[in-house]
Amino acid sequence: MSKDAKNVPALRFKGYSDAWEKRKFKDLVVRVNKTSDDSTIPSVEFEDIISKQGRLNKDVRLKINSKQGIYFEPQDVLFGKLRPYLQNWLFPSFYGRAVGDFWVLRANSSVLSEYLFVLI
Repeated sequence: MSKDAKNVPALRFKGYSDAWEKRKFKDLVVRVNKTSDDSTIPSVEFEDIISKQGRLNKDVRLKINSKQGIYFEPQDVLFGKLRPYLQNWLFPSFYGRAVGDFWVLRANSSVLSEYLFVLI
């Protein structure tokens, strides 16, 4: 940022002249709490996610699991809160259930879901 203005960075994107806007994380996302035990939709557990990569290590549609979990939609962000240093998070492209200690975060209209995933 420049020394003259608090909310104007020294390095700018071409064509962008607005000041930066500070926003709190809680104003960008909604934490989803709706649960489901519908066994017809896939379930994702910690063991299914490749740590630090945000990818699945198996086809979770083939798993048979009737455990209750938090219902998620495509473009939601699954954040494993049990041991955050393990970096178990996922940006799913399907509907499913997050089984275990996950936060399911849904971006509001002021932020892209992809950005939210990278931010976390």
